[in-house]
Amino acid sequence: MAKELKNISEIRRFFHRNEDPIYFVSATNFNLLGLDEWVKNFKYICYIDCYGGKHPNVFCPSEQPHAEFQSIEDINNYLLQHKEVIDFVKRRGGKPKFVFLMFDEETERLSKELGAASGSTRLPLVTSLGLCLLAAKANGKIIITSNRDEKIIRPNAIEPKAYHLNNKKVIFPKDNKAGGTWYAIDEHSNVLVLLNGA
Repeated sequence: MAKELKNISEIRRFFHRNEDPIYFVSATNFNLLGLDEWVKNFKYICYIDCYGGKHPNVFCPSEQPHAEFQSIEDINNYLLQHKEVIDFVKRRGGKPKFVFLMFDEETERLSKELGAASGSTRLPLVTSLGLCLLAAKANGKIIITSNRDEKIIRPNAIEPKAYHLNNKKVIFPKDNKAGGTWYAIDEHSNVLVLLNGA
């Protein structure tokens, strides 16, 4: 039976002493950037190497021929079948755990083939983190960042600009296809953010 963690100190200690290999599998490591500094044995397995091979905890296999990706699940499944990824996970040993933004039945099957044990007491076999990410930082200014990468085939949005709606000035990026938005700010600094699965 797993020990119940009762406070932040116990949670921090638990992850700091973690012995199981944990992998975040995704197109890039941005959604969990920095988590490797808090969780022992945490590695990123990514399709895009944003660090040119210089990040010690990011593993990006060489590109192999593949079908065009239609989703994040496609990227994850490509990575989990890649010989260099399989060799990397097996070389590190242990009972691996996998963390994904999104996954499907094929992702679960491939994770099991790589040795992930279901019924784990520390982390489930696979974990989904949801779809969108929002970060806001106050440093004299409010900076809003948003990630809507759940569908990589989605065309780039129109960059944020001012629109006049209902006698209000509203600034937002616009979806190129549907014409909507996922976040906006008005002239009074009111912010609206849409997060899937929040």
